[in-house]
Amino acid sequence: MLLRLDVKNFAVIESISCEFSKGLATFTGETGAGKSLLLDALSQVIGNRAEPGLIRKGHDQAEITAEFLISDHPNIIAWLDENGFNDNEPNLLTIKKVIYDSKPSKSSVNGHACSLSELKRFGRELLNIHGQGSNEKLRDLDFQHDLFDLCINAQQELEQTSSCFVAMTEIRDRINQIVKLKGFDEKERDFLRFQLNEMKHLNLKQEYIDALQAQHKSLHHLDSIQKSLGNALELLEGSEINAQDLINKSLSELQHVEVIDIFYKEQGSRLESISLELEDISSALRHHLGKLDLSPEKLDQVENEIQTLHNVARKHHTDINGLEKVYCELNDQLNLIEAADDDLLSLQKDLADAEKKFMDQAKRLSSYRKKNTAQFEELIKRQLKSLGFKFIEFKVLIENLNESNFNQKGIESVRFYISANPGMSLGPLEEIASGGEMSRICLALEMMELDSSA
Repeated sequence: MLLRLDVKNFAVIESISCEFSKGLATFTGETGAGKSLLLDALSQVIGNRAEPGLIRKGHDQAEITAEFLISDHPNIIAWLDENGFNDNEPNLLTIKKVIYDSKPSKSSVNGHACSLSELKRFGRELLNIHGQGSNEKLRDLDFQHDLFDLCINAQQELEQTSSCFVAMTEIRDRINQIVKLKGFDEKERDFLRFQLNEMKHLNLKQEYIDALQAQHKSLHHLDSIQKSLGNALELLEGSEINAQDLINKSLSELQHVEVIDIFYKEQGSRLESISLELEDISSALRHHLGKLDLSPEKLDQVENEIQTLHNVARKHHTDINGLEKVYCELNDQLNLIEAADDDLLSLQKDLADAEKKFMDQAKRLSSYRKKNTAQFEELIKRQLKSLGFKFIEFKVLIENLNESNFNQKGIESVRFYISANPGMSLGPLEEIASGGEMSRICLALEMMELDSSA
């Protein structure tokens, strides 16, 4: 229960303090006096996001403080205890929010800093704010349907129905896809086979294409490669003065003095390692030089193969690196077409099973709704009478849908009908309820929703 509200520098409000007690509290005043601003201020302390534009002109911050009696809210008391927010007065809750013009707003609970998300966790349990404009959603038939299911605790049956509907829809989509594939005539199938055959004799593996392109690059620079490798080998081991001989001579000199100082032996070991490494390098270069294909025919062969790959790739609007993916996609498509008959028979059986499962579950949901409708109607009428509707009549109309309109909520629609005055026929809520009536009906439904979730 709200006990006190203090507002400073909020919109056009300079400063106001209001105290509340049990019963109805009414704010009166001319249009534009700021009555709705008090509700806006309250919405800030229960988790609404703040904007600098809410600060009174000429000031750099606004403050809103609300005090609540929470003895009837054990969930909030427990949460405050768990998070260290409880004060010396365990049944009182003070929320303060400061809105700044140049930095994020700050909120506190019983003097302890509190995040916006934490405020929202228990804000709705503290109070609900209703206005004619905010209740227009009740005119939406889907919202009526969802609210009815929520108030009668149909979530479990509803989730199972939704799951069955999704499974059934997925199978139907798969069947539609196969039916489209079966529509391919023999010419289109032959063209798919032709495309696959054209690529089948080509090596489309990415590793092979990478190696082919590297080989093509080497063949283009064959003369310079051959010359450089020959020169390198000559310097390493071939000329009268070569690297290998120089290293070996240096090693021999160090071996003469290695007994004098361990340092010379260590450096000699390093030179010996270098000598062995040079031998390996020379051997590798000789082997590579021997493998080089010096014939012009080899370059022509590689260029022709690469050109063939480019020609095929252009037909499929890709590059040669994308050909393997194209081949796999075409092959999968042909396999789907050729296996369509067998798949279709299997899926049609699966669909029949899924449709039966959905219908059985949807009927259970329908039975649950109808079993709880009378109690829901009685409870909502009781709530509405407590809000001043002395002659209210309220009915829930549940109607079967056409099969094409079945959905995740089942096989029926839900619609609220009311009559607010004696002699008045029942009519659709969204068509005949005034703004004021809609506000009170929404409040009654919210109260029922809270009761059902308690």
